Amino acid sequence: MTCLADFEIEKYVQDGIIGITPFEPSLLNPHTYDITLGGHFIVYQPGDPDVALDPLDESTYTKAFTSYEVNAEYGKAVTFPANAFIIGTTRERIRLPDNIFAHIEGKSSNARLAIKNHQTGGFIDAGFEGEITLEMDILLPVALKLTVGMPIGQLRFHVASAARVPYNKKPSSKYMYQCGATTSRYFKNTIR
Repeated sequence: MTCLADFEIEKYVQDGIIGITPFEPSLLNPHTYDITLGGHFIVYQPGDPDVALDPLDESTYTKAFTSYEVNAEYGKAVTFPANAFIIGTTRERIRLPDNIFAHIEGKSSNARLAIKNHQTGGFIDAGFEGEITLEMDILLPVALKLTVGMPIGQLRFHVASAARVPYNKKPSSKYMYQCGATTSRYFKNTIR
């Protein structure tokens, strides 16, 4: 398994092997590519305290918590409440072949401001195409402004053996071609 360097990422994008739209060479780092914040957000708030969230039961999703959407244009700042949990998205649309997967990592500067850009969804499967959903936590007890287009994380690309069944060919893929902030589709899982 090899991690791609800056010049390799750029060449893979130029050759159409990896899709990053829009792609800006200034966002290349030695072994990562900075991804930027998109303009669609879903902000969670507590719902009925007597209802437990059941990941397998979609009907509990709108009872255990409520949410509201925010849309903002490129360059606009959005203020989020203290201690908020936000589903966001990247501005970039990513397309990976069946032998390259990616990891999303945080940015140190953002982490020093107590901004987490993902919980556990940091793995992007080979064969995935779409915008990357961000599961963001604001860990400070103060409101926070985030600007659409600001670098929010970085992608590390790995070359591996071609997957037998890449994400785009897996029947249970729930997030293929996602666009905008995409909430959990865990309820589509089955217990085996």
